[in-house]
Formats: sequence, structure tokens, C-alpha cells
Amino acid sequence: MKKKLLILFVLLASFTYSQEFDHYMKKIGESSLTSYVMYTDSDGDLYYVNIDDTYYLDLMKYDVALDSVITVSNNFIDDRPNSSGNARNVGFGSIAPTVTGDTVYCMTTAGSGSGYADIFRLVCSEDTLEHVTQICGEAYWMIFNLTLSQDGKSLYYISNNASVSKKALYKVDIATKSCSNVLSLGSILPNEDLCFGGINVWDDYNNFYLPVWSYNYREDDLALLKINIDGNNYSAEKLYFTENMDVRGTPLFPGFRNHSCWSGIGASSKGNIYIAASNHYQSTDGSGEHGNVAIYKYDPLNNKMSFLNDLKSVSDSVNNWMEGESQHKVHTFLIENSDSKMYFATDDYYPSHFIRGSHIYTIDIVSDEIVDYSKTQQYIMQRDFSVIENGSEPSSTSGVFTEYYGIKGISLNKNSSGDLYAITFANPNGVAEPGNIIKYKIDKPNSVAVENNSKEKEFSVGTYPNPSNGIVNFDLSTLPQNDTYQISIYNILGKKVFKQTIIGAKYFQWDTTDNNKNELPSGVYLYAISMHKAKNYIQGKILLLK
Repeated sequence: MKKKLLILFVLLASFTYSQEFDHYMKKIGESSLTSYVMYTDSDGDLYYVNIDDTYYLDLMKYDVALDSVITVSNNFIDDRPNSSGNARNVGFGSIAPTVTGDTVYCMTTAGSGSGYADIFRLVCSEDTLEHVTQICGEAYWMIFNLTLSQDGKSLYYISNNASVSKKALYKVDIATKSCSNVLSLGSILPNEDLCFGGINVWDDYNNFYLPVWSYNYREDDLALLKINIDGNNYSAEKLYFTENMDVRGTPLFPGFRNHSCWSGIGASSKGNIYIAASNHYQSTDGSGEHGNVAIYKYDPLNNKMSFLNDLKSVSDSVNNWMEGESQHKVHTFLIENSDSKMYFATDDYYPSHFIRGSHIYTIDIVSDEIVDYSKTQQYIMQRDFSVIENGSEPSSTSGVFTEYYGIKGISLNKNSSGDLYAITFANPNGVAEPGNIIKYKIDKPNSVAVENNSKEKEFSVGTYPNPSNGIVNFDLSTLPQNDTYQISIYNILGKKVFKQTIIGAKYFQWDTTDNNKNELPSGVYLYAISMHKAKNYIQGKILLLK
């Protein structure tokens, strides 16, 4: 009897232990062919595209409340190859959320040699996906870039692998769906194409950014393309990872081959741009120098590029990089979380001397410190997607996020430090395995991070009356009085309806009209106040009842 009770106790204990792990980290779905662009809405629900083995694209949603994956739009693109063997659309390569985060513009990736791609609009609160337009211009390799203008009226993208005479920045007017060439880029990109930088990356000065490289892998040709949009005036320049940002300048990380950037780019709320540059050295037979990634920061305010650290050195410092290890690229966006840290993950390479798996790293946007977050997490996911406790010694089953698998994409809700979603990718013998979707609970920030957050959140703004039927007063008295503020008002669709620059004022009164002095209708509006010197950002909601 005692033996039976002991067995029952062990089974119950194991079940409870398993439940605890499952709550922390679990597999929630998969994509038959790997899709790596993911988006989390303000409710914490995840959207991703399934590329199934019949070459159709399906929009999927992981519903947090239901704890299950549902199909939002089935077979919304027929992706089957044409007679020449080229598919028109081969997945989703980029996303451009509006300010409210409920509406997201998405672009399919043009198939090699097809020159086609399509733009869609996802409205998360309604679970609807609608076709906006087909792109114009020439693009003979996959496009992984789409960005939304800061006034919310236009979309921009750049042609890829086009002839020099047809390389250009294209603009899509959302209201009219018209598409036009607005800036020729042949002279600035005669040999380069775009890397996989498929996320909105803007600074506070009307610039957006994309990494560029040469497709024939010329050494040290990786650069950051900076595009300025000032009304109907457009300009572009390349910034290299050197002291003076010139191609012939002194390298910021001597001896490192800045080969490529695979989605590894992101903008912080402080206005800085972070770039993960891969050396991509790992050869197909596992010989040669093993893969490593350098992390750079571009400060638009001071027009300065700086080297922060390389991932091998970061992991070596905490005894979490094994001999022969290869983390040859960051294939995820760099996304800021509510704990003031940028999150991203690595993609291991096959074949290597062994296959270890992916790390997750964080960058503190206040101190620029890079941390191997995988070393500190409580649990790890094994090859069979079972969850075990993280070991203290580096091995194939400790110190990484997922054993064996690289991470192709991540997503999180930056308004709440709750869940991080990731999609795995394995490349045995050059063949992609299905992408498995993982839900992972992020630890609460440590005491230092909490202290940093509390200092930033000392700034607050009062709005009254709110709700309002005609006038809204902004109390700015707690903000630094020697600073310049920009107040922007957005409607529920993310369209900017009002903008005002204020210098050192304690109060501001808004008459609830747009910049053309048209009265705005009743509804919910989002205000965003950016501080120029303090590099801080405050946002809130206003309800108009007229």
C-alpha cells in the first residue's frame, strides 16, 4: 500500500512539475514551411503566416484566452510556382504596424525571378485580412522591407535585385492605392541589394533604415541605408561600420567581417538604431571560422556609429559559448520590451562540429549592456520540444533557448512584459524542417532594470477634461522645462491627425481639431509626447464625446 502511495505521489509530483514547465515554456503551433514574420497585438495574441506544403499562405492566430491556434484567413494567397518554377509570393517578409498597433500592413516576399509581391492590411481587433495592392517597380529577388510613413498615409518599400537603372524607393498612397517611384537608388546602390530588414525602423528625424549588402558576398560591404523623407523630398546615404562611417574608414570592430544582416535591426524608444551584423563565415562542410555576430548602435542625434560587443564575447564572459560553436546570424527583429531592453535571438548553423541551438540576448537601451539571457532563464526546450530545467554548465542541453534549433523570428507585446513568441528553424543537410511556434514567459526585470524604469517613468502628463467635448488641456509641468516636446494625436486607425511642437511650456491646450482646423469626431484618440533632450516618450488615450 505504501509503495502504491509513493508511486502515486511521484506521478502527481511529476504532473505538477510538468504543468509548471508548460506554463513557462511550451510549443503552441507550427508552420509547415518556416515563416518567420510574427506580430503580437496589444492583447497578447500572436499572428503568423503558415506556408503549407501545397504552396498556399494561411494567416494563423494564437489566441491567448483560448490557448489555441485558429485560422484567420485560409489560402489567402495561391503560392504555387508558375511554368518557369518561380512562385509569385513565397511568404510574408515584412510588417508595418500603425501607432495604435491594431492595424498592421504586411508585404509578401516576391518569389525569385517573379517580380511580384502584394500588400495586405490586418485589423487585429476584427481578425480581418484584406488585400491593399500589388507592388509596382522591378524586384527580382525577395523583398523584405515595408515601412509606414510617420503620418500614417503612405507605405514605402525598395526594389531588390533590380537592374541599376531601376533600383528605387517606391511609395504607395494608402487612400488611392497608387504606387510610384519617388527616389532612384542606382547611384547609391550600384552593387548592393537589401538584407532581410523587414520591420518599421524609424528615428525621430524623419529617417528610416535598412541594411544593404552585395549579393555576391563582397567582403566588408555591409552598410546601413538611411533614407530621409521630408514632405515630397527624398534622400539616401550609406553608413558603414567604421569610425567615420565611410567605406574606407577605420573599422569599429577590427578583424571582423561585416558580411550581412538578416532581419537583425531595430529602433529603441530612445531613438537609437541597433544592428546585428553577421560574419557568416561558417562554411558548408563545417570548416573555417565559426559564425559570430557584432552588435552596433547608430545614434541619429549625434550622427555616430559605435560598436557595442560581439555575441561570442558576451557568452564567453559567462561561460556559455562552447568550443566549436557557431551562431552565424541573428534572423529575428530587435524588439524593445517594456523592461527597456531589446530582445533578439540567434540562428545556429548546420553543419557545425555539433548543433547546439539558439541563444536569446538582450540589450539594455539605457546602458547598452548586452546580456546572454539564455544563460539566466529557468528552463530550456529540447529537440523533442519537452521542457527541462536549465543547467549551469554549457552543453547542448543548457545555456540556450532551444536545443538544436535556431530561432527564425520572435515577437512580443512591448506594452506588457509577459510572453515572448519564437519560431524555430532547423537546417539539416540544407532542408528546412517545419517551424515550431514557442510561447515563453519572460522573467520580471531585475532590480537594476526596475530602478531605471522608475526613473524614466517620473515624467507624466495630465489631460483634462478627459472625456472631453471640445477642449483638452495638457499639464506638462512635470516635464523638463528646458526641453522641446512634440505632441502628436492619432485616431484609432493610427492616422496622425494633429502635430504640435512646444518649447518649455508648462501647459498646452488642444481645441480637438486637426492641423487643418477641422473638428474631429467623437472617438478614442491616442496622444504621444516625445521629449527631444530627455529622449523620453509618453503616451495615453483621450476620449472625445461631442
